[in-house]
Amino acid sequence: LILTTHQTSDLLPTIVSRCQRIRFRPLPPDTIRSLLMTQEGLERQEADVVARMAGGSYTRAVRLFHQGWIARRNWIIREITTPQAAVSRLALAEQLARLKDHLPDALECILSYYRDVLVWRYHPRQITNRDLQPEIEQAAASSRARELIDRIRATQEALRYLNANANPRLTMETLILQLDAA
Repeated sequence: LILTTHQTSDLLPTIVSRCQRIRFRPLPPDTIRSLLMTQEGLERQEADVVARMAGGSYTRAVRLFHQGWIARRNWIIREITTPQAAVSRLALAEQLARLKDHLPDALECILSYYRDVLVWRYHPRQITNRDLQPEIEQAAASSRARELIDRIRATQEALRYLNANANPRLTMETLILQLDAA
């Protein structure tokens, strides 16, 4: 019998005491890229982008590809980085909230973008969204580290609220306003 969980605290202590813990490590992006190219027939550049977005999970990489997440990620990043009027920002929050089931993936896209902008200054080879390198480099030149950290924290907080069943639209409105304020 194999029992899986993200956290052992989700299980009763009597069950945990009778189990042997085996931790699975995420797959390296190169391995996922190779699998996507051989199993799914993706081109190298497309496979590389999806592999880096998948966070070490081959099944997530396949799902992201089939759901068109490269285009969606590009749209999300373009929308959050383009200066707009407050009304347009709230409309963006509503559009993101409509993604409902895919909202955590959308927030992960935002997180990875801001992380890349922050990391660019110190380790440019470590960025996740390598296909967006020119945009990331430009954003890194015009952003302060404190602003980026505030945006990352706001996005992480929004993810926590969504996991706690908060209202998606209110959560996204709050996030968009916090991203603009940072």
